[in-house]
Amino acid sequence: MSPWGARDVPPLGAFVERPDLERSLAAIETEARAIGLRVASSARVEDRAGTPYVVQALVGRDRLGRVTSAARVASPWGVVLALGPLRESDAPVATELVPFLDAGPGRSLKLPADLTGDGDPEIVLTGAGSKLAIFSLEPHGATELAVEINGSFQGLYSLGTAYALRSEATLSNKTAPLSPRLGSLSTFEQGRFTTRSKAAKEWHGRERDARATEPEAESQPARLNRLLEQSWHAARAGGPLDDALAPLDKEKPPAELASALESAKAELRQRLR
Repeated sequence: MSPWGARDVPPLGAFVERPDLERSLAAIETEARAIGLRVASSARVEDRAGTPYVVQALVGRDRLGRVTSAARVASPWGVVLALGPLRESDAPVATELVPFLDAGPGRSLKLPADLTGDGDPEIVLTGAGSKLAIFSLEPHGATELAVEINGSFQGLYSLGTAYALRSEATLSNKTAPLSPRLGSLSTFEQGRFTTRSKAAKEWHGRERDARATEPEAESQPARLNRLLEQSWHAARAGGPLDDALAPLDKEKPPAELASALESAKAELRQRLR
């Protein structure tokens, strides 16, 4: 009994937010119906603590009749993420949920999934211009993770307890018929996916070493592609740029490849600065 006597007021517990996933989903459904969206797909996932999330991809049409996309994420505590649909005048933003990602030879990863190894699930979205966005889900909100990649996004690379992002850069038509594959990794470090992490540099070092041996009966274009890739990985591993490009300076290719090699070297140097 309170020393001030009985109080005719609600207990403090009445003001505590009560988790209700169905209420959150109902809010999404009400909004979707009001703006002409329908659910295209839905996925449920739990974080390490057992908190459930429902991730929904929605589609509709804008006033010009074009297909639009939106993403919604519900937790027991509310709608923690709402992206799209974009209006005709909106700047391009990633609003289309990615359901699967290539995770290596013969493997794919169903999303949402824990990409960073911290126990929170992540979702991946794309948009106009191949824009890529990754959000980490938490019970009361979602955080967009900064993403740094080199070139076009290719998929994931397993690091055991987490995943890295694979990307690949290409050179211009001036380097034809040379077409080296300039792969990179972005690993999660200090709240962002970065190509400058220790793990990424170690991967580049292994890729550099893998290209050190000359295969039997190697053609001249194949040799130059291998050396271009070796120089790329040597520099991305943290080696001095001039040292990384030095093996290319020693090459004396036939006339039909000389111009392509010079263009490739110039583009490589520009990308690696």
